[in-house]
Amino acid sequence: MTDSALNQEPVYAVLLEKRIFEPQNITPFWSLLWSWLKFIAQERAEAGVGDCRFYLNTTGRDVDPVLPAAVMDQAKRGVLAGVLGVGQDGTTHVWLAERGIPYVAHAAYSFWTVGLDPLECPRVAIEELAQQGCKRVAIWSSHAPGRPIYHLQSPEHNRYLRELFARYDLLYDESMFLPDEDLGGRFAFAGGTNQAQGYRMAIEGLTNPNRPRPDAVFSTDDLVTNGILLALTRMRLQAGVDLKIATLSIKDSPTLYGRSSELILVELDPERVAREMFALLDRLREPSPPAVVQRLIVPRAIVPVSTELDLSDEDFA
Repeated sequence: MTDSALNQEPVYAVLLEKRIFEPQNITPFWSLLWSWLKFIAQERAEAGVGDCRFYLNTTGRDVDPVLPAAVMDQAKRGVLAGVLGVGQDGTTHVWLAERGIPYVAHAAYSFWTVGLDPLECPRVAIEELAQQGCKRVAIWSSHAPGRPIYHLQSPEHNRYLRELFARYDLLYDESMFLPDEDLGGRFAFAGGTNQAQGYRMAIEGLTNPNRPRPDAVFSTDDLVTNGILLALTRMRLQAGVDLKIATLSIKDSPTLYGRSSELILVELDPERVAREMFALLDRLREPSPPAVVQRLIVPRAIVPVSTELDLSDEDFA
């Protein structure tokens, strides 16, 4: 570290992948996570804990330079104390690791990550549906080109889902899971927003006589659930009565506003993700930092207590 670097306030960079803000990828989670990262950075600045700077960054094997020029310059001058990355390509990890710069990632690869527990999310949903007496549970998930279908993403994940269904004595029938390998392309390319996919999956899953009709659904995306709810309305069916729905949801997101009493929410809190990322980065600045950390956040189940519509004026004052 140079003499000038020793006299300069440490700089922290927050890198957000540009592609997560493309129209087909937009979910309230990313904007809420961005807001909380900015808020916490301001808290830290007021407490004198370094200067945190934000960058939109496009990553990939064919992208040069790997990082924004300002970040690379900070690293060269020895003032870059650490980096938080959201949705970054593995090249970001490699570049920072080669220079010994602490790097905490979400939805990206690093030695140090913070993310949603991929096993606890379906467990929480399936357990709640089983406790409500459901027996034929479908899994409906968003799909995009180049990404594996949720229940087929790996042999280990598929085996875990089978064991989970068996634990709660539920029918495991992949013909109820959408998209499937035959329909994956159609759902990905025909009006490919997550809401549109959810709408089409609900129509397919509830009206195709060649598929067993589910009595419950685990939706892996709140935008997909938004589309499912629209389809149920068009079919004159009621969520929570004709079809139980457990859905991943984002705390403080408006996506499912007014419908929570009909749903089992498996809630992820963007504020917690942001605070855990900063906390882990601080640990990496200690004299003996951990070599590898994968901090998994368990979502919280919120079960409806009433299906009655609340028309009080307080929410609209």
